[in-house]
Amino acid sequence: GRIGIYFGCKFFEGRKGKIEGMWNNLGRAITSDGVNFEVELCEMKAPKGYYPKNNDRFVRISDGRLVCPVAYYENGKCSTTLFISEDDGKTFKIHDTILYIDDELKSKKGFEEPGIIEHEDGSFRIWMRTDVGYQYESFSYDNLKTLTKPVRSEFSSPRSPMEIERGPDGALYTIYNPIPTYNGRYTPYATHGGRNPLVIRKSTDDGKTWGDLYVIEADSWRIDHDTQNVINKMLPSEFISKVFKDSKGRLWIACYNHGIRVYEKDWTLRRSYSTGNSSLSSDLVICLTEKDGKIWAGTDGGGINVIDLENDKLTVLSYIPGDSSSFPAHSIKSIYTDNYGNIWAGSTRDG
Repeated sequence: GRIGIYFGCKFFEGRKGKIEGMWNNLGRAITSDGVNFEVELCEMKAPKGYYPKNNDRFVRISDGRLVCPVAYYENGKCSTTLFISEDDGKTFKIHDTILYIDDELKSKKGFEEPGIIEHEDGSFRIWMRTDVGYQYESFSYDNLKTLTKPVRSEFSSPRSPMEIERGPDGALYTIYNPIPTYNGRYTPYATHGGRNPLVIRKSTDDGKTWGDLYVIEADSWRIDHDTQNVINKMLPSEFISKVFKDSKGRLWIACYNHGIRVYEKDWTLRRSYSTGNSSLSSDLVICLTEKDGKIWAGTDGGGINVIDLENDKLTVLSYIPGDSSSFPAHSIKSIYTDNYGNIWAGSTRDG
C-alpha cells in the first residue's frame, strides 16, 4: 500500500503574517517505498478561506473515505467542519454543516483544533477545544451526512487540544488537560495557560463512560495566578513540588518547604507531615513514589522518608557522616519504583 503525508499550504493576499487575507490548501506527499515521494496539491471543493488543521487528525473511516476535521477561521473566531475525500485523498470536499459555538457562551475563540473518532456502532464523535472551560462534542449517526449541535462534554479543559485514539485492545483512550480541583486550579475554568496536568483516561465501552484520570505529567509548579487566594485556603503554599496518587487513590501533595499533605478521594485531609508535627526529616519534599503500600519521599537535605500511612510510622534513610553503611546522600532529586519493585533514587552530586 501507499503512505500519504498530508500538510497545509498557506497563501497570503496582502500583508504576510496576517490571518486576515490568508487562505490555505491541502498538499500531500505520496510514497510506495518510503524513498521516493510524489508531492502534489489536493483539489479542494471548499470556499476560499483559512482552515487550520492539526497533527494526527486525518482518519480513514470504515467505508474507506478519508476525513479531516478542520477549524474555519472567520471574523476572528473559529468554527468547525469536516473535509471528506472519496478518492483516496486526491480531492477533498467540505461538509455541508459548519459547527458554530453559541453566542451565549461568550467565547472569544470559538471551536478550535477538532478531532474525530469512529465508534463501533458506526457513529462518529467530533470534539473541539474551546475557551469556555470544556471540550465540546458533536455526533453523527448517519455516516456523516448530518452533524448534531455541539454540546459540552464531560472533559473540562483550558484552551488546549484533546486526543482520542483506539488502542490495540479495542478500548478508547483520551489524553487531555483537565481542570480538576487537585492540580491547583479551583476556578470554574481557565481561559488560557493551565496545560497541566496531562492525563489519560480509558473507556472499555466505546466512549459511553470513562475511567479514572491517570497523570502522565504534572507541571505542578505552574499554577494560575487567578486562583492563588483560593489555593492558599486549602494548601499552605502555591508552590507544589510533587503530586502523587497512591494505589488507594489518595493524593499526596508536597508543597515546597511545607512537607506533605495526604487527601482522600473526596478531598478530606487524611494526614499532614512536617518537621513540626512528625519525624519528617525535611519539609523540602521533592519527589514521591510507592512500594508495598508505603510512600517513599525524597527530600532536599533530609534523605528519604519511608511513610506507612496505615500505621502512622515514618522511617528516615539519611547520610550519617563516618558511617559507611548509612544512606549515601542528603538531597534526593528523583525517586522511582521499577516493575521489579526496586527503588531508584537520583541525588544531587552523589549519583
